[in-house]
Amino acid sequence: MRSLGLSDSEITKFCEESEWLNFFPPMAMEDLKAFGLGCDWSRSFITTDRNPYFDKFVGWQMRKLKDMDKVVKVKRYAI
Repeated sequence: MRSLGLSDSEITKFCEESEWLNFFPPMAMEDLKAFGLGCDWSRSFITTDRNPYFDKFVGWQMRKLKDMDKVVKVKRYAI
């Protein structure tokens, strides 16, 4: 985290889950934009306990895809 330019006092804030969710998603979006990814960012969301509605939807969708044999697992799940 120091390589990201964070001070020791800033790093200690990451003991709280919310700090991770506030800090890293915007960075990830900027990285994806730098790769040239274009999408509707207004519809992006995080699937964690912080947003149980979307978390449950993604779980349901993955189960549905798995039941349709659209998801395989070798070392990790892939669509």
